[in-house]
Amino acid sequence: MLHLFENPINKTEHQVVNEQLELMVAAEEYGFDSIWPAEHHFTEYGYCASPALSLAAVASVTKRVRLGTGVVILPMNHPLRVAEDYAFLDLMSDGRVDFGMGRGYQPLEFQRYGIDQTTTRQRFEECVDVIRMAWREGVVDYHGEFYDFTDVPVRPRPLQEPQPPMWMACLSPETFEMAGAYGHNLLLGSVFGLTPELAVERRVDYYRGLARAGHSAEDKQIGCLMMVYVADTKEKAEAEYRDACQWYFNTIAKYVSVEGDVPIKSYEMYNAFR
Repeated sequence: MLHLFENPINKTEHQVVNEQLELMVAAEEYGFDSIWPAEHHFTEYGYCASPALSLAAVASVTKRVRLGTGVVILPMNHPLRVAEDYAFLDLMSDGRVDFGMGRGYQPLEFQRYGIDQTTTRQRFEECVDVIRMAWREGVVDYHGEFYDFTDVPVRPRPLQEPQPPMWMACLSPETFEMAGAYGHNLLLGSVFGLTPELAVERRVDYYRGLARAGHSAEDKQIGCLMMVYVADTKEKAEAEYRDACQWYFNTIAKYVSVEGDVPIKSYEMYNAFR
């Protein structure tokens, strides 16, 4: 289950946070395999600025459910701190972390953090390299455009070896091939304009990246974000879910727009993600 910690009906922030945490804990009781809080900032679209904090709370009262991130916005975070936080979470949860990561897509979030959105691809790639090195080797010796480290020991190390499963949110062809080159799992989102037909095309890019890097496709997983609502009939489900669904799409269109009024449907439609 994906958890945005969104607030569509003007609840108090205290209500939103605690209701979502209760739902995440209940996921284990009702047989869900994993939970995935999403990092967002500054708006009612999502209050979870730190997925690690919410997952730590859930880890302390659950035993089985996998603890995923859907996703950590790497360009907004320091890679050494990310490596430390999620290694610690992996230890305290007995190895239940699934690390989902992405570049982010909402201009407002980058603007308010003072980050040039055109730099996010390079920042993202450097963060991935640093985090993998921290988890796999325990010492980071890395020299990039945005991050420069010389023999930095990183503790603690995660319980899962050589690292927790890593999932990459993808839309552009280049990102799919990059995920394959690293050997990461995929996170796809149908709500971001990725149609089933386009998803098939993008999988070709992913498998190409896997093959070129010598990775097997047999153990790779592909997760896809889909909206689901359960009711006795289709008509009842549509009637009960319509307002919430409309709020979601209206809100996301507002925060991923160019000049405030042109919805973005994919990375290719926004210059910063070319």
